[in-house]
Amino acid sequence: ARRETRELTQRLLGESLTLAASVADGSALATPSEQRTRFQEARRALAAVETHLAIARHAELVPAQLAAQLATRTANVGRLLAGYLAYLDRQVEEEEKARVRVVS
Repeated sequence: ARRETRELTQRLLGESLTLAASVADGSALATPSEQRTRFQEARRALAAVETHLAIARHAELVPAQLAAQLATRTANVGRLLAGYLAYLDRQVEEEEKARVRVVS
């Protein structure tokens, strides 16, 4: 079980780093469409983190109280990402409308 725990921990850490890097990269980009791509990557990484945490919880590798705390934190991150992605979707839609008006 030790090898499996180590591998799960490495995957969880890797996806967490991917999530953080995607948010940081997205925040540094100039256009909403570029930002949206990075924040979508962050959302996919968050899904992987949640999956790895669920596996750890079901395998009883994480104490129940810690699993609950982590679930609350990942849910908060998920809500923040969803809200910002909705905002970016509106921004991209406005950019596309503006492009169509210029072309017309």
